[in-house]
Amino acid sequence: MSLKSKLVLLLTYWFFRDIGLPDKEFMLSLRSSLHPTTRQARINTEKLDRALGDVLFINLKESDFQEVKRNDMVFLYDPNNKSYSPHKEASELFSKWYKLGKTNMHKSCEEYLSHNIRDEKVKSVSYLSHLYAGNNDTTKEIWGACILNAGHSHSQYISRTSAVK
Repeated sequence: MSLKSKLVLLLTYWFFRDIGLPDKEFMLSLRSSLHPTTRQARINTEKLDRALGDVLFINLKESDFQEVKRNDMVFLYDPNNKSYSPHKEASELFSKWYKLGKTNMHKSCEEYLSHNIRDEKVKSVSYLSHLYAGNNDTTKEIWGACILNAGHSHSQYISRTSAVK
């Protein structure tokens, strides 16, 4: 069924391309489709996200990547060398924010981290709903993470930013 569905999608792509639909629009339709043919094709979502270019992919050192595979993570972005690394204190706070649930007086994790983080390097906190962390050829898809910016907001992927007090 998977091969048949992939062939149907390829033919559909060629049809839409012939009538002038941009490739990006077709790829976006694959991401959000509940149509059985699309689901049965078992599209590699990581490759689709790379092709669309609207999801952040971060590269980590091996030791940092092993840590990310085990825990919720908050990453520190260093604009000087354009690198990411896990931030242990903020990651612990991020986990606590989830556990507080409805009793939490902070409406967002950005607000909570902004009020509780004690790192002088951090200038802003940004929430990302979707990103990939990787090392070499291995990646982990992450749904819901925060980026601590040690400087200005670092990319087009950040939609909301709050200043750290």
